[in-house]
Amino acid sequence: MRVDIRPGPAAGFVKFSCQIGDGVGRWSGGEECSEGRFDVEFDVGLPVRWPAIEVLEPPVIDHLEVSSVDPLLVDVVGQVMDCDEAGVLSLAIGLTNLLLDTEGDPILEVVGQRVRVTGLAFELFPYEF
Repeated sequence: MRVDIRPGPAAGFVKFSCQIGDGVGRWSGGEECSEGRFDVEFDVGLPVRWPAIEVLEPPVIDHLEVSSVDPLLVDVVGQVMDCDEAGVLSLAIGLTNLLLDTEGDPILEVVGQRVRVTGLAFELFPYEF
């Protein structure tokens, strides 16, 4: 995902903008980053508890945004593409796919539904083509 980076709200964090919204995350590119355009991979390291995943009624637009609860976290809205027996959720947010480890009892019939997942701690890993 191509993102525009600017200084973040805390040491080691950056704010970013991309085609699916605005967010904040920990920069994991080795060198400290303050500004620029980068191709990155998003990672969410900690498992998400199912109560933090809310099924939404249409119409809903896929996006991500800085959490209104904690300025170091991100909330996302996307379509569940798959949920395997190990609890890994594949979430399409626009043209981007995000894999989330989950904990707890999954919501039945969640595949194909649009959901909101709140309070994600993003890490951004830059890469080159």
